[in-house]
Amino acid sequence: MTATGDSTLDYKPWPEIGQAEREAVDRVLARGVLSGAGAPEVAGLESEWSELVGVPHTVTTASGTAALAVAYAVLAARAEPARREVVVPAYTFGATVTAVMQAGLTPRFVEVDPVTFNLDPADLERIDPSGVVAIAPVHLFGLPCDLDEIVAWARQHGIAVVEDCAQAHLATYRGRNVGTFGDFACFSLQSSKHVGAGEGGLLVTADAELADAARSVCSFGFAVGDEGVIRREAGRDGYTVFREHLRPGSMHRLQELPAAIARAKLPRLAERIEACRSLARIFFDEVGDLSGLLVPPRPAAEDRTHVFHKVRIGVDAEALAPERNVAEVREAFRSSLSRNGLETTLWQVPIMPLHTAFAPYADGDGRDWPASVSQAAVERSFILFPEDRPLIAQDESFAKAAAVAFRRAWDEFLADLGA
Repeated sequence: MTATGDSTLDYKPWPEIGQAEREAVDRVLARGVLSGAGAPEVAGLESEWSELVGVPHTVTTASGTAALAVAYAVLAARAEPARREVVVPAYTFGATVTAVMQAGLTPRFVEVDPVTFNLDPADLERIDPSGVVAIAPVHLFGLPCDLDEIVAWARQHGIAVVEDCAQAHLATYRGRNVGTFGDFACFSLQSSKHVGAGEGGLLVTADAELADAARSVCSFGFAVGDEGVIRREAGRDGYTVFREHLRPGSMHRLQELPAAIARAKLPRLAERIEACRSLARIFFDEVGDLSGLLVPPRPAAEDRTHVFHKVRIGVDAEALAPERNVAEVREAFRSSLSRNGLETTLWQVPIMPLHTAFAPYADGDGRDWPASVSQAAVERSFILFPEDRPLIAQDESFAKAAAVAFRRAWDEFLADLGA
């Protein structure tokens, strides 16, 4: 609970742990099966997620990052020797890039749109597609990318599409769930996500062969199904199957406890996400008219739906205080918000090409990344609401109170600027 002058913002925590989650944990403990390929909670989650999203195959993984790493491992093994690059947005979470590197592939950065913060299809024009094996549209903050343009570019050049849906559970693009457009798509079950189960990932695909290869990579490279069975031995659950190692793999499997917690959340997921979108409408209907405030796009429902995993906003510093440094103006507004009880964070600053681990891969891209469109967009913006108390956890009274506090903070900010 945070004091804001004459009012109070009562932040509610996330993820929610209620009776359904406790019963799910008890079910796992009573059964005594905590892990294993095809364990009951994992199998149930895979089936239920496929039905919910509308894709034939779901492979659970230990994390969203692991889901990405498995997808790239499968694609790298099938790729032509000359195709070793993966196109990734310059602004994203670091796992988008590290997963590419873990598969022995090379990230190739492109700009993000300064309004949506998603991969800008126009920047693909400067990419030589002959060395590219995959492209990674990241539906950042819960807003779907321009999938028509991205998928068309990929199909034209024989490039796989790996949708990064870690922050975009049940977001839609032209009436279809994200995750149903790519060769692979990856979701996260990390605690801050809309399905917060601790840690975990969901890798989906419409291709049965890709799904089998992903299951194999997740489980030491073992053969899947009856293929490659060496022997069977009697055990507690009937028998243990020993299979041949068909390919390089690792241990990326999901455990039963997070799978059970995730399953407990699925029946309420669509309702909670719609409620979150409603809270965003309430909030931005109250503050969206502030001149100089940069707010998330709210596209028409027939185009795409934003699920507001994070709320990114910014200030038009060039218009409000052209003589001042952009980041300085942004920080002045953040300070005003903090004084009024609204917490903010910068999140993943700077952009990926400027991080030490990734900078070598930005060389040769033919641009000055510190002065790029992507970095400029990041420098004037920030995330509103804390990660452990996001918008989806709140209610209508909070959204209205937050809007009042926000407008008060904006007026104080402008007064301090002398605007």
